[in-house]
Amino acid sequence: MSQSIKAKTIGLTLYFYIEYKGIKNYRYLYLRKAYMSREKENVFRNKYNISEEICKALEIMNYHSPMPVQAEVIKDVQAGKDLIVKSKTGSGKTAAFAIPIVDELDIEENLPQVLVLTPTRELAVQVCEEMADIGKYKKVRCLPIYGKQPIHIQLRQL
Repeated sequence: MSQSIKAKTIGLTLYFYIEYKGIKNYRYLYLRKAYMSREKENVFRNKYNISEEICKALEIMNYHSPMPVQAEVIKDVQAGKDLIVKSKTGSGKTAAFAIPIVDELDIEENLPQVLVLTPTRELAVQVCEEMADIGKYKKVRCLPIYGKQPIHIQLRQL
């Protein structure tokens, strides 16, 4: 059973050449123009004054403009307001608070600067990964701490 897949990008079209059991087939998938264009202006930089390091990470994560919940929340988080946000799964809530928080972190400070509480360990890991991805060019370190793990190891990492 031989199978080979080759992909090549031409403009905005991604072509797949698939060979499976001797049968050759071309398939293509049109990609969204907004995600393919690196020249597109980053709204986070222009509208919210987010740093260059954070914007670079957001571009790699394909965040070129804020989702509705982010557009509503980012300015309030930057202003230091207390918020309760309710929105559907996948709507961008984590990035809504993580982008301005990570942007304000002082990387020279060795002590913890932010505490994010989550109801489950899975969500703690997910939030930590998202914040680390957003702050990767700023060299942000993030650590999820949760129960049923040796506390001395977690304290050392912290």
